[in-house]
Amino acid sequence: MFARDVEKTPAYGQPSVEASEEPQVILNPTISNTNAPPPPVFDPDNFNPPDGGFRAWSQVFAGMLINCLAWGYPATFGVYQLHYEETLGLPSSQISWIGSCQTFLTFAFCGPAGRLADAGYTRETVLVGSVLAVLGSFMTSLCTEYWQIFLAQGVCTGIGLALIFMPAVSVVSSYFKAKKAFALAVAAMGTGVGAIVFPATLQYLIPQIGFPWAVRCAAFVALTMAIIANIILKPCLPPRRSGPLVEWDAFRELPYLFFSLGAFLNFYALYFGFFYVSHSPFVLAYYPVLTKDPRKMGTRFGMVQTICAFASLAGAPTAGAIIDKSGGDFVWAQVWGGTVLLMGASMVMASRIASSGWVLFAKI
Repeated sequence: MFARDVEKTPAYGQPSVEASEEPQVILNPTISNTNAPPPPVFDPDNFNPPDGGFRAWSQVFAGMLINCLAWGYPATFGVYQLHYEETLGLPSSQISWIGSCQTFLTFAFCGPAGRLADAGYTRETVLVGSVLAVLGSFMTSLCTEYWQIFLAQGVCTGIGLALIFMPAVSVVSSYFKAKKAFALAVAAMGTGVGAIVFPATLQYLIPQIGFPWAVRCAAFVALTMAIIANIILKPCLPPRRSGPLVEWDAFRELPYLFFSLGAFLNFYALYFGFFYVSHSPFVLAYYPVLTKDPRKMGTRFGMVQTICAFASLAGAPTAGAIIDKSGGDFVWAQVWGGTVLLMGASMVMASRIASSGWVLFAKI
C-alpha cells in the first residue's frame, strides 16, 4: 500500500497530472520569452549605406528642393528690405531685425530639429516645418504693420525653415559613405537655385501684380517644393531614441571646435550681403567629416547651426548700424565684413589642420 501511495504521489518539483492538464496562460509572450536574442546594436564602423541607386539620389533631389526653400527663400530679404523701407519708413537697422530674426530662428531650431531626426521623427519634423514656412509666407502677404511682418516672416517662417532643413541634411548624409561629400554638395546646389528663383519671382512680379500677390506666388512655389520633398524624403538609419540634445563632448575635439568658431565668424558677416546688396550658406560637405557616427549627424549638425544662429542674429543689424553711422556709405561695412570673413576662414583652416595635420592634399 505504501508503495502504491508513493507511485500516486508526484515527486518533488514535478507537476501533477491535473496541474499539467491545465492550460498555461501567458500574459505577455514578449516579456515571458527570456531566451529571445537582444536587438542588434548599431555599429557605425560596419554600416554600409547604399552609396548610390535611385532611392539614394532621390534623397539628394529632395535635399536640393529643401535647400532651395530653406536658404533660397531667405536670400530674397534684400527685396523685402527695400520694399519695407519704402512703405514703412523705418531705419534700415530696424527693418533688418526681421530678416535677422528669421535667420536666427532658422539656425537656432536646427539643434532640436536635428535631434528629432536622429530619434526617428524626420518626416514628422519636415512636415510641421513645411506647414509653418508656407503659412508664414502667405501671412506675410497680408501684413501691413511692422509687428505683423515680424511675427509672420521673422518668427513663423524662420522656425519652419529650421525644421525642414536639418533633418534633410541628416537623411542625405545617411545614404552615402564614399560619395557623401559629393552628394551633400549636389544637394547644396539647391541654395543657388533658390537664391535665383525667389528674388527673380518677386522682382519681376511686384511691378506687375503688386507686392501682396507677388509674395503669394513665391509662397505657392515654396508650397510645391515642400510637397514634393515631403513625398520623397525617407530616412534609412535606425532611430537613436536616447541621447542628449547637445553633445558637449564634441567640443573637446579640436576640428569640431575650430570649425564651430569659423562658422560663427563667417555667418556673422555673411548676411550683410543678403540684406543690403540683393553667397550661399556654408558648404555642407565638410560637416560629415566631423561626425563618425551617422546617427549623431542631426544633433552635431544642429549644434553648429545653433551657434551660427547668434552670429546671424547680430550680423545684419551690426552692418546696418555701421551704414547708418557712415551716412549711408557701404565702405566701412564692407571692411567690417571682409575682416570678419578672414577671421572665420582662419578658424576653418585651423580645423582642417587639427583634423589632418600640416598636409596640403589630404582626404578627410
